[in-house]
Amino acid sequence: HQPATLKGRKNSAYSKFLLILSNNTPVMPSILIAPDKFKNTLAATEVADEIASVIRETMPDATIRICPMADGGEGTAGILASHLSLQPASILGHDPMMNKAIIRYYESADTCAVDCAAIVGLQMLSGSRRLTPWKATSYPLGEFINEMLSKGKQKIIIGLGGSATIDGGIGMLQALGAQFTDVDGEPIPAPICAESLSRIFSIDFSGMPRADLARRIRILADVDLPLIPYGQNDTGLSSLSFAPQKGVADSDIDTLANALSNYIDAVDEALYPPSNQPRFQGAAGGLGYAFHRVLRCPASLGAEKIISMYNLFNPRPDLVITGEGSFDNQSFTGKATGTICNHASSANTPAIVITGRSSISKLPGNVTVLTTSPNPPVSSRNTNRTHHPDHTPTRQEALANLRATLRKTLPPAIAASLQNPPAEPSTETPTTPPSATASTPPATPTHELSHKYFQTDIFKKTIKKIREKL
Repeated sequence: HQPATLKGRKNSAYSKFLLILSNNTPVMPSILIAPDKFKNTLAATEVADEIASVIRETMPDATIRICPMADGGEGTAGILASHLSLQPASILGHDPMMNKAIIRYYESADTCAVDCAAIVGLQMLSGSRRLTPWKATSYPLGEFINEMLSKGKQKIIIGLGGSATIDGGIGMLQALGAQFTDVDGEPIPAPICAESLSRIFSIDFSGMPRADLARRIRILADVDLPLIPYGQNDTGLSSLSFAPQKGVADSDIDTLANALSNYIDAVDEALYPPSNQPRFQGAAGGLGYAFHRVLRCPASLGAEKIISMYNLFNPRPDLVITGEGSFDNQSFTGKATGTICNHASSANTPAIVITGRSSISKLPGNVTVLTTSPNPPVSSRNTNRTHHPDHTPTRQEALANLRATLRKTLPPAIAASLQNPPAEPSTETPTTPPSATASTPPATPTHELSHKYFQTDIFKKTIKKIREKL
């Protein structure tokens, strides 16, 4: 059957499908495209553009909204700049190994926004600039903050994520005026780094303008995890979970945990009472601890902030497509992709995750995963996952893999996601860390695609034919 209203329209199976469902009145879905970056290979805008290109080819009348995401890691300051009318700027500073470097950020007369990754991030070290994790320091971030204070900035927004450091923020605190001494009362010289964590016996914060810093600095963290595991933390995740990504050997994780515990004891001695609210403190190799515990700077999840700025789920889309380079259990510790999946699940909206590799153990309902590897896609109804080799592709490889995957698997995945009518609003709590809080999108009326026609045998036969043609 070919509806008369299809004449002059692109003759696609998807167009026929929607025309049949709507009694020859086109009903095209609204699709939200909100991926994060594919780390070290593709920017969020590149991923979003590739997804949109495939959708426009196969569903030319679909309503597409593109919102590149970030969560406190690379790209956060750029998104903030576009919403706050900040302009690009740069200053001379240092990278985490104290090499001279150009620091890029965004500013207005009284506000600035910067990714800590643009100062002490892994992205700052390439070529001959090698990372030695125990000697890397967050000192350059403190230098940057001092520079912004001297320029009269009243609001300093810092995205925490993608750092190369594991020093718990001691370098940054030292640059801001903190004094660290060893058991013999000898000052630990600047720039202090992670290998000195176990030497710290006492800390003097009297030379720091803590109240002024807390008033001016705002933190957007990419994870809501503690600095080290604690009794009530049933996820087992902390800043230690990310240390291997920064070059820390598995055999050294216990050493790092003990060194950070020594640091915590020294801070608690100097700033009584001890901390019992470890939110965000594991972000960026423990920089969250320095900002939130020591300086008392206001902190929140970067993903939630960006979702709020975009007003991402208002109006509610029919389908959400998100993604990142590696989709795993850490994605649900506050990172962009996991947070979007939780919002989509709460709003009874199907979601598709495009990723380079997936090792996720549990998914919210209505989520389908497509990997850019040769392995089959993984959905919430199929939890058997194939191990992916630990290989970071080049940009060209990543782009080619992404394009091939999207053209082959995205159109049928979209059709399959939209064919199921939305269920009743979920009453389950989204899969987020126990300490995380997320605003639930307001309830919206059921979309017209959730029609009783979906339950009929003829509909199922129609879907079968569409899949054959696709």
